[in-house]
Amino acid sequence: MKYYFKTYGCRVNQYETQLIREQFCKNSQNTIVDDIADADVCIINSCTVTHKADADCRQIVRRILKLNPLARIIVTGCYALSSPDEIKSACKNSQRVEVCPDKEKLIGSLKHTNYFYDHQRAFLKIQDGCDAFCSYCIVPYVRSKLWSKDRETVFDEIEVLRRNDYREIVLCGIRLGKYGTENHGLYDLVKDILTNFRDMKIKFSSLELGEIDEKLVDLIGGSKNIVPYLHIPMQSGDDKILELMKRSYSRKDYSEKIKYIKSQVPDIFLSTDVIVGFPTETNEQFYNTYRLIKELKFNKLHIFTYSDRKGTSAEKIYPKVSSIEIKKRAGMLRELGVQ
Repeated sequence: MKYYFKTYGCRVNQYETQLIREQFCKNSQNTIVDDIADADVCIINSCTVTHKADADCRQIVRRILKLNPLARIIVTGCYALSSPDEIKSACKNSQRVEVCPDKEKLIGSLKHTNYFYDHQRAFLKIQDGCDAFCSYCIVPYVRSKLWSKDRETVFDEIEVLRRNDYREIVLCGIRLGKYGTENHGLYDLVKDILTNFRDMKIKFSSLELGEIDEKLVDLIGGSKNIVPYLHIPMQSGDDKILELMKRSYSRKDYSEKIKYIKSQVPDIFLSTDVIVGFPTETNEQFYNTYRLIKELKFNKLHIFTYSDRKGTSAEKIYPKVSSIEIKKRAGMLRELGVQ
């Protein structure tokens, strides 16, 4: 059998796709193909963070149906979990399309990855779940249960990756900073990895502002084996919008933490997420975000245009910002991002 894989969304999704890939290719007669037309089975690991992510999934399902009339299609991931009927409707309930909300059925008994298809660095999922319930975000509704991979399993997986010639791992989680317990959290795990795997480099995927303390910053700044990179979502630079978003920090909190990190790790590469056009966002509130981004001088901006997510509290917040205005504001931030 020939398998085609397509992944949308975060690095956790990419990690989980690799588990599915290895599970399906345990049989040596099964192979991976990069062309839809060559596949017997197409597996789509979906994302549902934005309206566009949903649309991208529906679009590729329709594309596969058109390009490869004989292929079986399996759709899994967060969109399959949140809106299976939308997927079925988009493909006119084709018998060739199977929606599989339970990704574990595809992963099977595999506990860790052995390699990473078409990647020089390996992603390592150590945490899952989020219980923050930010008002715009659907993730806690589809990945609510907090889970952490135990230290021994993490070490076993790193050892396998090292034997397979990987020398850099990206620690991933839906809420990475929630890893572990009160007595052994992310900081402790990273210290243990640095002690036991001296030839491995570590990179963090994404961390929330409140989960980055002085100890972790000192560890990043003091180790040549930690990549000086942090992705810290900001979402907005306006206090009222942050409150409506149910974010747990103020504009001042965010600004001070970023400046502190830069002072302690001068060569740090900083990236962030920003949501443009959150309901009720005025021009003045948008410019508060614009000015803060300009002041903090991020190395990279990820700009998301707001879209209602069904069932979230932000869906019920009015008035909405017009699509024309959202597009205009997003364009301004993109221009700022390349300066």
